[in-house]
Amino acid sequence: LLSLAAAMAADVVVDVAAMRAYFSSGEYEGKFSEYDARGVPTKDAEGLPISKSGTKKLHKLAAAFIRRSLNGPSWKDQAAALEATAEPARPALPPEFWASEARRRVLEAAGPPRVAVGFEGVLVARPPGDAQVQLTPATALSQGALAAMSALVRHFGASNCFVIACNHQEAQVASWLRDLGFFRRTGMVDDDAHLLAVEEERQFAEVALSLEVTHCVDCRWSTLEMLPLCQRRYLFPHVPHDVPGGDASRLVASGQVVVCEQMWADVASDMGFDVGFSPPRRPV
Repeated sequence: LLSLAAAMAADVVVDVAAMRAYFSSGEYEGKFSEYDARGVPTKDAEGLPISKSGTKKLHKLAAAFIRRSLNGPSWKDQAAALEATAEPARPALPPEFWASEARRRVLEAAGPPRVAVGFEGVLVARPPGDAQVQLTPATALSQGALAAMSALVRHFGASNCFVIACNHQEAQVASWLRDLGFFRRTGMVDDDAHLLAVEEERQFAEVALSLEVTHCVDCRWSTLEMLPLCQRRYLFPHVPHDVPGGDASRLVASGQVVVCEQMWADVASDMGFDVGFSPPRRPV
Protein backbone atom coordinates (compact mmCIF):
# COMPACT_ATOMS: atom_id res chain seq x y z
CA LEU A 1 0.00 0.00 0.00
CA LEU A 2 1.46 3.35 -1.00
CA SER A 3 1.88 5.98 1.68
CA LEU A 4 0.74 9.59 1.55
CA ALA A 5 2.80 10.92 4.44
CA ALA A 6 1.48 13.86 6.37
CA ALA A 7 5.02 15.02 7.08
CA MET A 8 5.83 15.53 3.42
CA ALA A 9 6.18 19.08 2.18
CA ALA A 10 4.32 18.24 -1.02
CA ASP A 11 2.69 21.64 -1.45
CA VAL A 12 5.30 22.44 -4.08
CA VAL A 13 4.04 19.54 -6.19
CA VAL A 14 0.46 18.91 -5.10
CA ASP A 15 -2.18 21.59 -4.68
CA VAL A 16 -3.83 20.13 -1.56
CA ALA A 17 -6.90 22.31 -1.92
CA ALA A 18 -7.30 21.16 -5.53
CA MET A 19 -6.82 17.52 -4.52
CA ARG A 20 -9.52 17.85 -1.86
CA ALA A 21 -11.82 19.65 -4.28
CA TYR A 22 -11.29 16.83 -6.78
CA PHE A 23 -12.46 14.27 -4.20
CA SER A 24 -15.39 16.48 -3.13
CA SER A 25 -17.03 17.17 -6.47
CA GLY A 26 -18.46 15.39 -9.48
CA GLU A 27 -18.83 11.65 -8.97
CA TYR A 28 -17.23 11.95 -5.50
CA GLU A 29 -19.52 14.68 -4.18
CA GLY A 30 -20.90 13.77 -0.75
CA LYS A 31 -19.01 10.47 -0.54
CA PHE A 32 -16.32 11.47 1.97
CA SER A 33 -16.25 13.28 5.29
CA GLU A 34 -12.54 13.45 6.25
CA TYR A 35 -9.32 13.91 4.33
CA ASP A 36 -5.64 13.53 5.14
CA ALA A 37 -2.95 16.19 4.88
CA ARG A 38 -2.58 15.54 1.15
CA GLY A 39 -6.30 16.04 0.47
CA VAL A 40 -7.05 12.33 0.01
CA PRO A 41 -10.21 10.93 1.69
CA THR A 42 -9.80 8.82 4.83
CA LYS A 43 -13.45 8.39 5.92
CA ASP A 44 -16.67 7.84 4.03
CA ALA A 45 -19.79 10.00 4.22
CA GLU A 46 -20.90 8.25 7.41
CA GLY A 47 -17.58 8.84 9.13
CA LEU A 48 -16.35 5.26 8.83
CA PRO A 49 -12.68 4.60 7.90
CA ILE A 50 -12.18 3.66 4.28
CA SER A 51 -11.16 0.03 3.74
CA LYS A 52 -7.63 -0.95 2.71
CA SER A 53 -8.77 -1.79 -0.81
CA GLY A 54 -10.67 1.50 -1.03
CA THR A 55 -7.64 3.41 0.21
CA LYS A 56 -5.44 1.75 -2.39
CA LYS A 57 -7.88 2.79 -5.12
CA LEU A 58 -7.91 6.36 -3.82
CA HIS A 59 -4.11 6.44 -3.79
CA LYS A 60 -4.09 5.38 -7.43
CA LEU A 61 -6.54 8.18 -8.22
CA ALA A 62 -4.30 10.59 -6.32
CA ALA A 63 -1.31 9.40 -8.34
CA ALA A 64 -3.26 10.06 -11.54
CA PHE A 65 -4.15 13.52 -10.24
CA ILE A 66 -0.45 14.26 -9.66
CA ARG A 67 0.47 12.92 -13.10
CA ARG A 68 -2.03 15.30 -14.67
CA SER A 69 -0.47 18.19 -12.76
CA LEU A 70 2.95 17.11 -14.04
CA ASN A 71 1.63 17.14 -17.59
CA GLY A 72 0.76 20.80 -17.23
CA PRO A 73 3.28 23.62 -16.89
CA SER A 74 5.61 23.12 -13.92
CA TRP A 75 6.43 25.99 -11.59
CA LYS A 76 9.73 26.36 -13.50
CA ASP A 77 7.83 26.60 -16.79
CA GLN A 78 5.51 29.22 -15.32
CA ALA A 79 8.43 31.32 -14.06
CA ALA A 80 10.10 31.10 -17.45
CA ALA A 81 6.87 32.07 -19.18
CA LEU A 82 6.86 35.34 -17.24
CA GLU A 83 10.18 36.07 -18.90
CA ALA A 84 8.69 35.12 -22.29
CA THR A 85 11.31 32.42 -22.78
CA ALA A 86 9.38 29.26 -22.03
CA GLU A 87 8.36 26.86 -24.76
CA PRO A 88 4.72 25.74 -24.83
CA ALA A 89 3.97 23.07 -22.27
CA ARG A 90 3.92 19.54 -23.64
CA PRO A 91 2.93 16.18 -22.16
CA ALA A 92 5.60 14.70 -19.92
CA LEU A 93 5.61 11.42 -21.88
CA PRO A 94 4.73 10.76 -25.54
CA PRO A 95 1.58 8.65 -26.02
CA GLU A 96 3.56 5.74 -27.46
CA PHE A 97 5.86 5.48 -24.43
CA TRP A 98 3.86 2.61 -22.87
CA ALA A 99 2.99 0.96 -26.19
CA SER A 100 5.22 -2.12 -25.98
CA GLU A 101 3.69 -5.33 -24.67
CA ALA A 102 6.30 -5.61 -21.90
CA ARG A 103 5.57 -2.10 -20.66
CA ARG A 104 1.83 -2.68 -20.69
CA ARG A 105 2.35 -5.81 -18.61
CA VAL A 106 4.34 -4.03 -15.91
CA LEU A 107 1.68 -1.34 -15.65
CA GLU A 108 -1.02 -3.96 -15.23
CA ALA A 109 1.05 -5.80 -12.61
CA ALA A 110 1.48 -2.76 -10.35
CA GLY A 111 0.68 -3.38 -6.69
CA PRO A 112 3.63 -5.00 -4.89
CA PRO A 113 6.40 -2.79 -3.49
CA ARG A 114 8.63 -1.55 -6.30
CA VAL A 115 11.96 0.26 -6.56
CA ALA A 116 13.16 2.65 -9.27
CA VAL A 117 16.82 3.58 -9.55
CA GLY A 118 18.25 6.51 -11.47
CA PHE A 119 21.12 5.88 -13.86
CA GLU A 120 23.48 8.84 -14.00
CA GLY A 121 24.69 9.81 -10.55
CA VAL A 122 23.33 6.57 -9.04
CA LEU A 123 24.36 3.49 -11.01
CA VAL A 124 27.13 5.53 -12.61
CA ALA A 125 28.97 8.22 -10.66
CA ARG A 126 28.60 11.71 -12.10
CA PRO A 127 31.74 13.49 -13.30
CA PRO A 128 32.77 16.77 -11.62
CA GLY A 129 30.59 19.75 -12.39
CA ASP A 130 27.54 19.29 -14.60
CA ALA A 131 29.23 17.24 -17.31
CA GLN A 132 27.19 14.34 -18.66
CA VAL A 133 28.43 10.79 -18.19
CA GLN A 134 30.03 9.40 -21.34
CA LEU A 135 29.28 5.69 -21.74
CA THR A 136 32.57 4.20 -22.88
CA PRO A 137 34.37 0.94 -22.02
CA ALA A 138 36.35 2.94 -19.47
CA THR A 139 33.21 4.14 -17.64
CA ALA A 140 32.52 2.19 -14.46
CA LEU A 141 29.49 1.58 -12.27
CA SER A 142 29.43 3.44 -8.98
CA GLN A 143 31.02 1.69 -6.01
CA GLY A 144 28.71 -0.95 -4.58
CA ALA A 145 26.15 -0.65 -7.39
CA LEU A 146 26.31 -4.30 -8.49
CA ALA A 147 26.00 -5.67 -4.97
CA ALA A 148 23.22 -3.22 -4.13
CA MET A 149 21.20 -3.94 -7.28
CA SER A 150 21.57 -7.68 -6.67
CA ALA A 151 20.25 -7.17 -3.13
CA LEU A 152 17.34 -5.04 -4.42
CA VAL A 153 16.42 -7.77 -6.91
CA ARG A 154 16.41 -10.35 -4.13
CA HIS A 155 14.37 -8.09 -1.85
CA PHE A 156 11.76 -6.71 -4.28
CA GLY A 157 11.87 -9.42 -6.96
CA ALA A 158 13.30 -8.93 -10.44
CA SER A 159 9.94 -7.92 -11.93
CA ASN A 160 9.64 -5.03 -9.43
CA CYS A 161 13.06 -3.42 -10.01
CA PHE A 162 13.46 -0.63 -12.59
CA VAL A 163 16.26 1.58 -13.89
CA ILE A 164 15.26 4.99 -15.28
CA ALA A 165 17.90 6.78 -17.36
CA CYS A 166 17.53 10.51 -17.96
CA ASN A 167 19.19 12.24 -20.95
CA HIS A 168 20.60 9.01 -22.38
CA GLN A 169 19.51 6.86 -25.31
CA GLU A 170 17.83 3.67 -24.10
CA ALA A 171 19.61 1.43 -26.62
CA GLN A 172 22.99 2.90 -25.68
CA VAL A 173 22.42 2.40 -21.95
CA ALA A 174 21.15 -1.16 -22.47
CA SER A 175 24.13 -2.06 -24.65
CA TRP A 176 26.60 -0.58 -22.17
CA LEU A 177 25.02 -2.44 -19.24
CA ARG A 178 25.01 -5.71 -21.18
CA ASP A 179 28.71 -5.28 -21.99
CA LEU A 180 29.33 -5.03 -18.23
CA GLY A 181 27.26 -8.15 -17.58
CA PHE A 182 24.96 -6.01 -15.44
CA PHE A 183 21.73 -7.95 -16.03
CA ARG A 184 23.39 -11.34 -15.65
CA ARG A 185 25.27 -10.34 -12.49
CA THR A 186 22.35 -8.62 -10.73
CA GLY A 187 19.34 -10.63 -11.92
CA MET A 188 17.65 -7.50 -13.33
CA VAL A 189 15.18 -8.13 -16.14
CA ASP A 190 16.73 -7.17 -19.48
CA ASP A 191 13.85 -5.61 -21.41
CA ASP A 192 12.40 -2.21 -22.28
CA ALA A 193 9.94 -2.39 -19.38
CA HIS A 194 12.59 -2.50 -16.67
CA LEU A 195 15.14 -0.18 -18.28
CA LEU A 196 13.39 3.01 -19.36
CA ALA A 197 14.95 6.14 -20.85
CA VAL A 198 13.43 9.62 -20.57
CA GLU A 199 14.47 13.12 -21.59
CA GLU A 200 13.76 15.17 -18.48
CA GLU A 201 12.99 15.06 -14.77
CA ARG A 202 9.23 15.41 -15.15
CA GLN A 203 9.26 12.33 -17.35
CA PHE A 204 11.30 10.44 -14.75
CA ALA A 205 8.68 11.37 -12.15
CA GLU A 206 5.76 10.37 -14.36
CA VAL A 207 7.32 6.98 -15.11
CA ALA A 208 7.86 6.35 -11.40
CA LEU A 209 4.28 7.39 -10.61
CA SER A 210 2.87 5.23 -13.42
CA LEU A 211 4.83 2.22 -12.17
CA GLU A 212 3.61 2.98 -8.62
CA VAL A 213 7.12 2.67 -7.21
CA THR A 214 7.32 2.71 -3.43
CA HIS A 215 11.10 3.28 -3.20
CA CYS A 216 13.17 5.53 -5.44
CA VAL A 217 16.91 6.26 -5.63
CA ASP A 218 18.16 9.32 -7.53
CA CYS A 219 20.77 12.07 -7.39
CA ARG A 220 18.38 15.00 -7.83
CA TRP A 221 16.12 16.31 -5.09
CA SER A 222 14.20 18.23 -7.76
CA THR A 223 13.11 14.84 -9.13
CA LEU A 224 12.47 13.09 -5.83
CA GLU A 225 10.29 15.93 -4.53
CA MET A 226 7.84 15.15 -7.36
CA LEU A 227 7.23 11.66 -5.89
CA PRO A 228 4.99 12.17 -2.85
CA LEU A 229 3.61 8.62 -3.04
CA CYS A 230 6.97 6.95 -2.41
CA GLN A 231 7.39 5.42 1.03
CA ARG A 232 11.16 5.94 0.83
CA ARG A 233 13.22 8.29 -1.29
CA TYR A 234 17.01 7.95 -1.37
CA LEU A 235 19.04 10.97 -2.46
CA PHE A 236 22.65 10.69 -3.69
CA PRO A 237 23.58 14.40 -3.57
CA HIS A 238 26.14 15.06 -6.29
CA VAL A 239 26.75 18.55 -4.91
CA PRO A 240 26.66 19.49 -1.20
CA HIS A 241 23.72 21.90 -1.51
CA ASP A 242 21.48 19.44 -3.39
CA VAL A 243 19.59 18.33 -0.31
CA PRO A 244 16.05 19.01 0.91
CA GLY A 245 15.86 22.39 2.61
CA GLY A 246 13.19 24.48 4.28
CA ASP A 247 10.01 22.60 5.13
CA ALA A 248 11.23 19.56 3.18
CA SER A 249 13.91 18.96 5.83
CA ARG A 250 11.09 17.43 7.90
CA LEU A 251 11.09 14.54 5.44
CA VAL A 252 14.68 13.78 6.30
CA ALA A 253 13.94 13.98 10.02
CA SER A 254 10.98 11.58 9.60
CA GLY A 255 13.08 9.11 7.60
CA GLN A 256 10.96 9.32 4.45
CA VAL A 257 13.90 10.87 2.62
CA VAL A 258 17.36 9.43 3.23
CA VAL A 259 20.29 11.64 2.21
CA CYS A 260 22.89 9.06 1.19
CA GLU A 261 26.30 10.64 1.72
CA GLN A 262 27.80 7.15 1.46
CA MET A 263 25.59 6.38 -1.53
CA TRP A 264 24.80 2.65 -1.78
CA ALA A 265 26.17 1.94 1.68
CA ASP A 266 23.47 4.20 3.17
CA VAL A 267 20.73 2.59 1.05
CA ALA A 268 21.93 -0.83 2.20
CA SER A 269 21.99 0.27 5.84
CA ASP A 270 18.45 1.66 5.67
CA MET A 271 17.07 -1.44 3.93
CA GLY A 272 19.06 -3.87 6.04
CA PHE A 273 21.38 -5.51 3.52
CA ASP A 274 25.16 -5.47 2.97
CA VAL A 275 27.01 -4.14 -0.08
CA GLY A 276 30.37 -5.31 1.17
CA PHE A 277 32.12 -2.01 1.75
CA SER A 278 32.00 1.11 3.89
CA PRO A 279 33.49 4.12 2.08
CA PRO A 280 34.60 7.22 3.95
CA ARG A 281 32.00 9.93 4.22
CA ARG A 282 32.30 12.60 1.59
CA PRO A 283 32.93 16.17 2.76
CA VAL A 284 29.85 18.37 2.90
